[in-house]
Amino acid sequence: MTLSSDISLVNCVFASPADCSSDEKDVVFVVDASRKPYGRQSWSKLLQFVRDVADRLRVTNGSVRVAVVRYADTAELSIALNDSSRTHRLIANLDYDGHDVSDLAGALDVTRSQVFNDLRLGARSVVVVVTEHLLASARLTAAVDRLRSSFDDVELIVVAVTGHGGVEVDTLSKIAGSETSRIDDFDKLSDKMDEVVQFICDGRHELRTPQGKSRSTRSTAYMLQLRLFSRLLCVRLSVQV
Repeated sequence: MTLSSDISLVNCVFASPADCSSDEKDVVFVVDASRKPYGRQSWSKLLQFVRDVADRLRVTNGSVRVAVVRYADTAELSIALNDSSRTHRLIANLDYDGHDVSDLAGALDVTRSQVFNDLRLGARSVVVVVTEHLLASARLTAAVDRLRSSFDDVELIVVAVTGHGGVEVDTLSKIAGSETSRIDDFDKLSDKMDEVVQFICDGRHELRTPQGKSRSTRSTAYMLQLRLFSRLLCVRLSVQV
């Protein structure tokens, strides 16, 4: 193998999706277990999506911890951050509720009060909501505000299944801004896995300082430019080998 091919392989590896295990991350999946268009079939696809993302995050190595808050008319902490060694099996066994009510506001309050009291200093905090019910309400807005005011560096992404008429796009934008991922149906959740993993691994990264303040360590634009450069370099070097 020549020197140029060695360089090519190194840069091709660097250009692949980020290794999420390189930094500490506390990731909370907030999953909607209320009535689904196809019942348990849709629920199974939602759980498969969460399991696949957790696998890509390499939860078992200890640097990435995952919790799950399940909700319908009420919300509960189903998997705590300190259960990460059993995450895959526990996710597979989460029950489908099927209730008509979807209380995301209550789920975010549970996330704030029961999950985020166990965060690690310096770890990146990400909340991933997966739902097909998102309607405007003062209660939901207040819950989002409470979460963000309590933990000013928390990052919120919403994966919304919009094909069944239960998601108001304006409300989605107000809650998560540009950190949204929309699909028509549960069958397409797997298409969004890379996008969600990329956000968790490479999005805006804020570190909590000992004084409780936040400081930005890297921007999304910078990381996008870095990935694009590395991919171009990979292709160019590969052609020259």
